[in-house]
Amino acid sequence: MFVVEKYVIEQKLHFIPTIIILIFTALMIFLPRINGNNMVTAYTTISSAMAVIIPLLYIKVGIKVSGRSRIKSFILEIAIMVILLGNVFNMGLLKDIYPIFKILSPLTILIGFLIFHFGLLFYKSSIE
Repeated sequence: MFVVEKYVIEQKLHFIPTIIILIFTALMIFLPRINGNNMVTAYTTISSAMAVIIPLLYIKVGIKVSGRSRIKSFILEIAIMVILLGNVFNMGLLKDIYPIFKILSPLTILIGFLIFHFGLLFYKSSIE
């Protein structure tokens, strides 16, 4: 996220999304409970809301550049959206109502990671 903010959007957000994600990640690790309340769910919700910015940044990159970089950017954006969809399928309420999500959630996340790694390999192999 830091690299995307620094080089792609040229510090227009002043690294605020990166700082928020880092703070809530540290809170999840070091303070999972506050006064007996499980805070991981709250931290995850806020971090996930910030993570929605990342696909938007890849869309912006795809619009700004041309050639193979555009294709690569859209591949990575699609992969991130598939991973986020898998995380939505992983919600306890959905899994309780529709048991098929117990199987569909990890498969969707796995497919998203495979697409993402394909995009990364595609990125690495290009010389522009």
